[in-house]
Amino acid sequence: MTYALQFYVPLTFLGPAVASSWLAQFIRPDILDYAFRALLVLVTYGIAASVGEYLDLLISLIGSAASCGLAIIFPPIIEIFTFWPERFERPGFKMMLIKDIIIAAFGIICCLIGTVTAVQQLSDKLGVSDDI
Repeated sequence: MTYALQFYVPLTFLGPAVASSWLAQFIRPDILDYAFRALLVLVTYGIAASVGEYLDLLISLIGSAASCGLAIIFPPIIEIFTFWPERFERPGFKMMLIKDIIIAAFGIICCLIGTVTAVQQLSDKLGVSDDI
C-alpha cells in the first residue's frame, strides 16, 4: 500500500499524458490511473527481482551517485543561487560562498569515490576483468 504512494510525484508528471492517451478512449480515468500505478509498481518489482543477488550492490551504486548529490552537493548550490542576487548587500556572503564551495567539492569527491567503489565491487562480483 505505501510503496505505491511513492509514485505520487511521478504520477503528477506522467498522469496527464496517460489520461490524454489513446487508452483514455476505452478505459475509465480512475481505472486507467489504478492500472498505471500498478504497472509502475510491477515494473520496479520486476527490476528488483531481475537483479537478484546484485541488488545490494546496485543500491549502493545508486545511493552513492544520487543520494550524495541530493544530500551534499545540491543544498549548497541552491543556497548560492538563492542569495546570489543580493550578494553585494548581504554581509558574510563571501564566507557563505567559500563554505558552500567547500561542501559541494567535498560532496563531489565523496560521490566519485563512492561510485567508483560501487562499480568496482559490482565488477568484481560479476567477474569482469580489469584488463581492457
